[in-house]
Amino acid sequence: MSEKPSNYRILTNHLDIQPEQFITVENSLKSDILPVLEIGCRTFHIPFNTLWEQEIAKEAVVHPNFKEL
Repeated sequence: MSEKPSNYRILTNHLDIQPEQFITVENSLKSDILPVLEIGCRTFHIPFNTLWEQEIAKEAVVHPNFKEL
């Protein structure tokens, strides 16, 4: 995917917290939501009315740590 999952691991380690204690609020499923879910973080998605074509996720996100607002 990208280097974002490892960056989020570095951040949670720096904060001395477990990934499940870290919460993000994002507008991009592909580049923001999926990387944090990959390492076990919780995330909220706030859809935006326009998206860059490369940010469109191919499949719906179904994950217990994910909620769309």
